[in-house]
Amino acid sequence: MCAFVWSCCVTCSAGRDVASVSFRGDCTNFGMKIVSAYFDDGAFLIVTTGARFEYAAGEMEIYPQRYEAGYELKRIELGKRDWVAEYLLNANERVMIAAFPGREFDWEKSFKSQIVIVQAVLGRGPYNPDGQTLPDYVFQEWSKFIDIVIIWHHIYEGAHWTAPYVIDNEPELRRVMKICKEVGIKVGVYTSLFSHYRKYQSVAPFYEQIEALHDEYGIDGVYIDGLRFDVKKEQSDDKITNWEMIRRLRQLFGANGVIIFHDTHGGTPVSTVPNIDTYCDATLCGENVAFKSFDDPYIKYQVRKYGISNTIAIMAPGTQIREISKKDLIDAMLKMNGRHFWWGEGPRTFQPPPNFWKTKPGPEFQYYMTQLEKLEKSYRDRKKALHRK
Repeated sequence: MCAFVWSCCVTCSAGRDVASVSFRGDCTNFGMKIVSAYFDDGAFLIVTTGARFEYAAGEMEIYPQRYEAGYELKRIELGKRDWVAEYLLNANERVMIAAFPGREFDWEKSFKSQIVIVQAVLGRGPYNPDGQTLPDYVFQEWSKFIDIVIIWHHIYEGAHWTAPYVIDNEPELRRVMKICKEVGIKVGVYTSLFSHYRKYQSVAPFYEQIEALHDEYGIDGVYIDGLRFDVKKEQSDDKITNWEMIRRLRQLFGANGVIIFHDTHGGTPVSTVPNIDTYCDATLCGENVAFKSFDDPYIKYQVRKYGISNTIAIMAPGTQIREISKKDLIDAMLKMNGRHFWWGEGPRTFQPPPNFWKTKPGPEFQYYMTQLEKLEKSYRDRKKALHRK
């Protein structure tokens, strides 16, 4: 396992170097070894075997591997220029450091990353023995307002969605990939390192099976329904492995690939890990998390990604008071530079395919698209005005 060691109290402020941080250890899961870590010209650099990472000077987030009792917060003074956070850790405990935002917010991509999640596809069942899924004309119509399709339930052999990731109906997936590439839609498939690891007790098969799907079918990316995060002590929580896994998946799919990460984390507002989120195109948070207003810490620090990891933030179906309507939720997400997604049509193996397929979204997503168009126009008008200056 990887052991990152915090040498002493850490002090940081804008425009000043931090000289009291040291690292040692390696990550045996991937053979990654830390060669050196140092400051140079205002940036914090970590050099490993096979990669070099740069963290621009700015804010730093410091927290222990878990959030339960077992460590001592000796001193914390935030909200000022010379802030201090001092932890006392036990033997073999680790601290991860995240500098954020790790990159600029990609406005252009945010306007071209409209997502539909297909609830069921490719699966064979008593009412759908051939695993029939959406016809070509549906994808053709969707391409007018959708950029990314996530294939959800009933993909893999012998299970609805769990590992191993062996495609149940290869001809149908190949047809979907073909038509989507023709009309310019990217295709991602459902995965979950959380459930995959509980079955295999190893992270290597997860990456290997995704790599095989990429090489064999040309998938553009993945939806990850949880990494090795958990709020229960008896289950695995390994942020170093998560960090390495998400980086390897980004390398596999490239800059134009799709990684959508569901990281609700049980509604814990302090679980934000921007140096992991930033490798994703979008993050989905808030599934069944109760909140009463958009000032809730969970919304401000976990759902919102603008200025933190600068990924595209999406709110999952959740539990909120009735006074918060879908319209209010969409408006709030757009205000924090987040986006919305659409639960699309899809056959289920225990139901016959529909006679008529929905090619247009309902009023909720239509409202979102109208508001997004206004936001994009405002953005482009401001950009033109700044250019003229």
